[in-house]
Amino acid sequence: MKKIHWCTIIFGLCAILFCFTTCLTGTDKSGSITSFSGSFVERGQQVADLAGYRIAYYEPVPSTASGDSSETNAASRNIQETNDPFTMTDWGPRDELPQEIKKPSIYVVFSQPVVPLARLGDPIRESAGLFTIDPPLAGVYRWYGSRLLSFEPDAEIIPQHRYTVTVSDRIRSLGGKNLQGVPSLERGRSFSFETERLSVLDWQLGDGERWVWDRNVHPEDARLIRMIFSYPVNLAEIANWIEVRAGGRTWPFTLARLPEIDERFHRPEQGVLLTVNDQLPLNTAVTMVLKEGARSEPGWLGAKEEKSWNYHTLLPFSYESISVDSHSRPRSDAVDSIPIYLSFNQNVEPQNIERFISVEGFPALQKENLSVY
Repeated sequence: MKKIHWCTIIFGLCAILFCFTTCLTGTDKSGSITSFSGSFVERGQQVADLAGYRIAYYEPVPSTASGDSSETNAASRNIQETNDPFTMTDWGPRDELPQEIKKPSIYVVFSQPVVPLARLGDPIRESAGLFTIDPPLAGVYRWYGSRLLSFEPDAEIIPQHRYTVTVSDRIRSLGGKNLQGVPSLERGRSFSFETERLSVLDWQLGDGERWVWDRNVHPEDARLIRMIFSYPVNLAEIANWIEVRAGGRTWPFTLARLPEIDERFHRPEQGVLLTVNDQLPLNTAVTMVLKEGARSEPGWLGAKEEKSWNYHTLLPFSYESISVDSHSRPRSDAVDSIPIYLSFNQNVEPQNIERFISVEGFPALQKENLSVY
């Protein structure tokens, strides 16, 4: 066997560790990177969307012609302002946040440095008034770069809401410049984001004791619709946004909480049992509708579009298919058989079934000739 020297192994491990560390830090002489929550940005890459990170920010530092590290370090301690206007260059979150983001970082990036590097990361309570947030949120501000201000809420945001953030016009750059508005923003300093709107995660028919096929539903099962919503719902409010349509009309119903729900995944207030007050007609298409505007509570943001789910009540009893198999048992005293299988679209009543089936050319069938399962 070929020998492997320990020095070779140690050198290889050191090389791997050096590469891994370099990839994580992503720093070089021309700038420094401040990264949080496992996010990092390599030199030369754009921060594509700050809303996608907890906080990740690249703080550029002027490079020196000589490349001397001492000169670079000195430049990093002296943040200089440019002649550009002092304004907002990026902000977020934007649009609608997914359900998984419970405590988003609300951030603004400015075109000029606002604080010295020594103040980065220090918590500032909401009384500082750097942002005005409506509905109000308690939390802390932090500077994660001389230009990047973030607000981190203490509690989870409320679903189905629009939050409006207004940046204070009292903020000044390090050089004393006043904040100029952004033409595309309301009042030049306000932006908004929305939390996720209400939806139906799951729905089933019947009382939950067994699975019910939605294309051929028994009358009793057709009256019961079990729903799980993405958020807890007020029964009185959500009743205004549901319709059951069948036979060219809407059908009245009552709502109640599900008698059972798996609380490992859902809160009891997310479950709803809908009971149609009257029996739906047989052989009829039924549509359950969650209307546009559906919401958990009055005044909250509503669903942007209507959603519907369809099922069909009991179809007329009918034959569906026939199949024939050959059963041979050479090690058994039982004679060979050729069973005929008949399939129907409904359950078959076994009592006196022999009276309704015959095989041409064979004697009348007896009860022992038939099995129903």
